[in-house]
This record gives sequence, structure tokens and C-alpha cells, in this order.
Amino acid sequence: MALIIVMHLDPSHESHIAELLSSVTEMEVVQAGDEQAIEPNHVYVIAPDRVLKIHGGVLCSTGPRAPHGDRKPVDTLFSSLAVDQKARSVGVILSGTGNNGSSGIRDINSAGGLCIVQDPATAQFDGMPRNAIATGVADYVVPPEEMPKILLEYAGQPEVRASVVEANADTQPAPSP
Repeated sequence: MALIIVMHLDPSHESHIAELLSSVTEMEVVQAGDEQAIEPNHVYVIAPDRVLKIHGGVLCSTGPRAPHGDRKPVDTLFSSLAVDQKARSVGVILSGTGNNGSSGIRDINSAGGLCIVQDPATAQFDGMPRNAIATGVADYVVPPEEMPKILLEYAGQPEVRASVVEANADTQPAPSP
């Protein structure tokens, strides 16, 4: 499993989120670049003033098209993830303001993926969790400390694991005779 973190960052400042996260995980943490293949056990962090999409298991990083106040980077990533990864897609909504992510988790749900939302009572800012819950598609509404167990159980389900094997087989060269 790979993690892609989309945060609301000031577009005019350099981000140090990758370095900060590197100090608390053994996984490799990098700022997401354009045309970057997604690898298991890696964490990819959005860069300031960028939008991330996924296509063919590859992250695509572009400049935003909407004015700063109208951007929905979580929705953009989640919607592309649902199309690309279908039932293997997982969307997690954590503390934040507004409704960014609510449309994207609907797409993940429609694709058969998993939607987890932080319990608003545990969030510093409960707008994003409350709006996500209001969609009616959250599979789990839990405190953050319960999320890893849910993610690991989901990743271990036979139908999810089988689809990962099939996807990897599609990208592997055929064995030579």
C-alpha cells in the first residue's frame, strides 16, 4: 500500500512536510513529482501549488487550473484514484475545513473502494469530516488511531489482493519461452 497525502498548503511557501513525516515512519517519504510511479510502502506528499492525479499507477503533478479559493485537490486526487484503481482505492478524510474530499469519496465508493472519515469529535477542524459523513458513503467514521487496523484488514482481503496481483501481472513482461 502507498500513501498519498494532500494537504492545504500555502502556494507561496516551500513545504517541509516530507522531511517532518520522514522522522516518524520507516517508509520512504517524498514530495510527489510529475510522472512518478507509485510504489508500495512509500508516502507521497503534495507539493505547494500543485494538483495530483493518478493514471496507470503513476502520479501526475500539475499546476492548479482554478483560482486558489476554488481548488479541490483532495476531490481531484480521489476521483482520479477511483477511475484508476477502482476497488483498490481508499480515501481517508481527516481534520480540515470545507467540503474538499466529499465529491471524491463518492467516486471511490461508486468504484467499490473504501472510504474512511475521521470522527469529527477527534478533529481539530471538523468541516471536512462532517461534510464527508453527510455524503452517506463513509464505510467507517473512527478516530485516527483506529485507521491503520482498518487499512491493513482491507489490504489483506482476497479480492483486493487478487486485483493487485492481476494489475501487476498486466504491467509485467511476459516470461520468455
